[in-house]
Amino acid sequence: MGDAERQTETYLLNQLDFLYIIGLKKVNILQIGHHGSKTSTSIEFIKFINPDIALISGENEGGNKKFLHQETLNTLDKLQIKYYITNGINNYFVMFKNLNIIKK
Repeated sequence: MGDAERQTETYLLNQLDFLYIIGLKKVNILQIGHHGSKTSTSIEFIKFINPDIALISGENEGGNKKFLHQETLNTLDKLQIKYYITNGINNYFVMFKNLNIIKK
């Protein structure tokens, strides 16, 4: 998702080709857009994508900080989506065969 914000998420949800492609196969892992800021990760988008795991490249400060916002974590918690945060220092490796996450 890169630096995609809610406007981009809404745009994608209104594109028939995007809806068709996502409908073809389950999304296992989603890189949360815009470092988990409150300007991305709408509940409608996450509900539709419904990933098993979410990865967030950001600092785990929560609150009203721009990058990683508590609202994003609340959305993921509400939808019971397990997430991993880099905290600016961690690396996570995903074993795609079994979706195991290894922290290095």
